[in-house]
Amino acid sequence: GMIPLWAGEGDLPTPSFISDAAARGLAAGETFYTWQKGIPELRQALARYYGRHFTKSFAEEEFIVTASGMHAIQLAIDALAGQGDEVIYLSPAWPNFAAAAGVAGAVPVAVTLDPSGNGWSCDVDKIAAAITPRTKALFVNTPS
Repeated sequence: GMIPLWAGEGDLPTPSFISDAAARGLAAGETFYTWQKGIPELRQALARYYGRHFTKSFAEEEFIVTASGMHAIQLAIDALAGQGDEVIYLSPAWPNFAAAAGVAGAVPVAVTLDPSGNGWSCDVDKIAAAITPRTKALFVNTPS
């Protein structure tokens, strides 16, 4: 069967190592706001990891840790688009993306993918045709 992962709400219990870490944090008084860009040690670890992965040097300042993927998407849209701007996205897509564009006051513009074989194909000419002077971003989420 299919495991639905689109809402970020699984039906499996939280693993004990996560629950235990949360309990230790609460007991230690770690209940206040954290760093806005993320805990420095985590951002340093991300810089090291991606440096190894891409054989390129990254600085901690290049990373922002968000509370979720949706939060990251909303921050990106808010930074790039505003009232009346357009954000192109490939469809079918996760419905929250179009909603996030709307929250920012932007107009979500769907470019429909074509069914092909056991997946989808993207007609680049359709994307080009959707671009207008109001286009501020193109969102590609794969797999969607």
